[in-house]
Amino acid sequence: MGLPIGIGLALIAGALRVPRRLRQIGFTLLTLVAFLIATEGKTQFTASFAENTAAGRAWYFGWIATCALITATAASLFRYSHQTD
Repeated sequence: MGLPIGIGLALIAGALRVPRRLRQIGFTLLTLVAFLIATEGKTQFTASFAENTAAGRAWYFGWIATCALITATAASLFRYSHQTD
């Protein structure tokens, strides 16, 4: 699920001519934030014995966001560009 979202994010950032370095740094930082949200959601969800639905959603969507942003980061790293930034 995160793969097409991440490719879309990378394509949009490229179409908007966001500098490559800024894309890489931004997507990397957002990946770390999404990972922390997923980890905290998992911790809270399991501690509540599966009763905290908000934490379960944070865990679920945090992992989707993590996968999407890892894909966007990788696409930004390996995408060929004529820019010299």
